[in-house]
Amino acid sequence: MTLSLGPDTVDTYTGRVYLAAAQGRLEPRGGDWWFDPNPLFFVDVNNWTPGTPLVLTADTPGYPVKTLGELPDGDWSLQAVIRTNNRRASALRGGGTVHCRPVRVPVKGMAEAALTLDRIEPHRSVIRPGSGMALFEHKSELLSRHFGTPFALHAVVRMPKGHDGTTALPTLYVIGGFPGAVGSASMVPWLYGPQADADQVAIVYLEAEYRGGHSVFADSPAGGPWGTALVSELLPALEAAFPLRSDRDGRFLTGHSSGGWASLWLALEHPNVFGGTVSTSPDPVDFAGFQTVDIYAPEANIYTSPDGTDAPVARRSGRVMATARNFIAIESIMGEGGQMRSFEWTFSPRGDDGLPVPLWDRATGSIDPAVAEHWRKYDIADRIRREWDTLAPVLRDRVLIIMGESDTFYLDAAARTLDAELTARGLPDVVELIPGDHSSVLTPAVAKRTLARLLKIATPADQPTQP
Repeated sequence: MTLSLGPDTVDTYTGRVYLAAAQGRLEPRGGDWWFDPNPLFFVDVNNWTPGTPLVLTADTPGYPVKTLGELPDGDWSLQAVIRTNNRRASALRGGGTVHCRPVRVPVKGMAEAALTLDRIEPHRSVIRPGSGMALFEHKSELLSRHFGTPFALHAVVRMPKGHDGTTALPTLYVIGGFPGAVGSASMVPWLYGPQADADQVAIVYLEAEYRGGHSVFADSPAGGPWGTALVSELLPALEAAFPLRSDRDGRFLTGHSSGGWASLWLALEHPNVFGGTVSTSPDPVDFAGFQTVDIYAPEANIYTSPDGTDAPVARRSGRVMATARNFIAIESIMGEGGQMRSFEWTFSPRGDDGLPVPLWDRATGSIDPAVAEHWRKYDIADRIRREWDTLAPVLRDRVLIIMGESDTFYLDAAARTLDAELTARGLPDVVELIPGDHSSVLTPAVAKRTLARLLKIATPADQPTQP
């Protein structure tokens, strides 16, 4: 099989070239890469230019099919992609991504197939007309310095209809789940639009996505000073451009999944900046229960449970949907930006190559104890134990974690452990486990409770609410 670059795509390309295969009607580069990935093959190139043929052979590696030559018999839709959007976590999608149109090829004709990457995905607006939301961009000096290239922070701002444009409003800062793309701000009208209390607050959706995955707004050696950039750069810029409260009790957080972890981390890391959070389905809050693995255990292994079976990372209706081994295998082909890799971008030390040091060996799954110890700095349960006197007042009445009893990604185990510890210490109302899975707890009903908490903190009992 021969691939070529179209003349009006890139001058030269160094990196990974992907070939996705599928038997459905949708684009092969789409689909469910977490639970039911299409066959994906790859080759790394250096200074590949338009007009230069690139030959893929039967030995071209991939997953879950090990090599291109092992594709099952039949007709396959093929699509080649190169990663030209260096801001997004996705290797295969995003404005500017160069790809070819899907081409239907029988297995017997693979060797003669020729694909030309001559399409460029357009950049699409993240704001829908009539949504009442505005996109805000601010260049971050801190992150630009860290990445060695201009880097902007983005947020989507929704002011209530009929606002006078001058009265500073209490603000709900929303952080979406992985990868935290700014386009996911579309969730704001659905969750908060029906709520009467939304007329009293401004809502700001914070973009958390970058090439490393989800930033979780934590300062990290490899990922960069995301938390500091948010607090010292983006918040002042937003509050200068929009009528937003700039006091602690006028700022409240919420987030889901990786965004749930981020909102919880920010509330504990910057208690004088934010008044609190409602965190739904946060990523592991105790790394001794990192999904189904204790990363601190002697001879810990990310792929294997203590009983020797493959460690699961996702379930649905009690059935295992993905194991760590196969989840990480497809991420390893995709490259930077995967969910599991994003944890290393945040929690791991930075290597000499500027990349995060891996927590586990990709071949064996063996966890490096030294790296695991570095992760402890970001272990929320461990931090609460170490800083109890400081953090207990923050947790009391200002932090609520809502977790489904059967979380899709086994995140309820860590939440249960934290709940037991906090209850024993006299804080029984911080963690709330409710019926449901990972996403079913993200509802307008929870949004209503979030706004009520915000307004209770933002408006003391002896003061009237703002009109």
